[in-house]
Amino acid sequence: RLRQGRPAVTVKLAQTADGFAARRLGPRLMITGEATQARVHLLRAHCDALLVGVGTVLADDPMLTVRLPGLEGRSPVRIVFDTGLRTPARSRIAASARDHPTWIVTTPAASPAAERALTAAGVEVMRVETAAPGRVDLRAALGLIATRGITRILCEGGPTLADALAAADLIDEVVLATAPQRLGEAGLPAIGRLAPLLRTRFAPLPRETLGADLIETFERMEKPCSPGL
Repeated sequence: RLRQGRPAVTVKLAQTADGFAARRLGPRLMITGEATQARVHLLRAHCDALLVGVGTVLADDPMLTVRLPGLEGRSPVRIVFDTGLRTPARSRIAASARDHPTWIVTTPAASPAAERALTAAGVEVMRVETAAPGRVDLRAALGLIATRGITRILCEGGPTLADALAAADLIDEVVLATAPQRLGEAGLPAIGRLAPLLRTRFAPLPRETLGADLIETFERMEKPCSPGL
């Protein structure tokens, strides 16, 4: 069981030296090096579920599995928050759902036809109440996920989902990887609503260097949802 009725949530973010997570337009930006990417796969192997928003699925078409030698069997459940059920049934995450459990959390108004297509691919679709403005209610979604035995979630959904989780006060740990290169143009900031929270509600742990990247970890100073005894 979990206190507060939800899993513990770790948010992983990557940024350039000038604070951006992605270009606003154009191809995907590869920010961190191989050592940091290997660490991310290790983080995946030690959680119960990976969480992204549908925007990440549409932009990157990720697999969200563990690909470290010897740990391939430790891939966690993959969860997508998708208000309008826009996840394509042919996306890699849906097409591989029979091999790697995949849940999509959506709203009551989402298309039944889209649900049928995803279910046929092996995806489990869950519906929760809607929060303004017409989006998945994050707290309700995490509460539902907790009833399925999920105690630790790693969120790799990028700044948009991280901002939403921060606004709802649903983050327990932040892992921030900063690469040495600069984007050099106006991009998507990596840290939005989290910035003041990191200063006031989170305690920094010792920094690490992985290759050329700086890894900073911040833990919430009060722990409302650590796994219970």
